[in-house]
Amino acid sequence: MTNIQINPNELSDKRVLVTGGTKGMGEAIVKRLRQAGATVITTARSKPNELRWRSLS
Repeated sequence: MTNIQINPNELSDKRVLVTGGTKGMGEAIVKRLRQAGATVITTARSKPNELRWRSLS
């Protein structure tokens, strides 16, 4: 298994929109982008059980 190094500031000044980001592959993508410091906005068909919210203002 390969160990991938994540720079927590790689995407610190970026905003990303992920469609379908609450389950499966979309959820994994959201987590990876957040680890790299991006501000992530996602869409979903229904509200996830554990909603993490932070205002952009």
